[in-house]
Amino acid sequence: MTLSVNMADRLREMPGLPRVTLANLPTPIQRLSRLSERLGGPEIWLTRDDLTGLPGGATRPESSSSWSAMR
Repeated sequence: MTLSVNMADRLREMPGLPRVTLANLPTPIQRLSRLSERLGGPEIWLTRDDLTGLPGGATRPESSSSWSAMR
């Protein structure tokens, strides 16, 4: 099931709707200086989705919380 952006926004705006934190967000961005240097190219950066607290990284946990609230 895919929620429209409008529905997700309306759920966020509802007062008194309990919220559950599903992930540690935002995740940090880390510069990979040694890899950038080794490749002799531009600076390479990586988002640390492994630090969200979810197995396998985060795949839009904020939309998942909206979907879960509707079930």
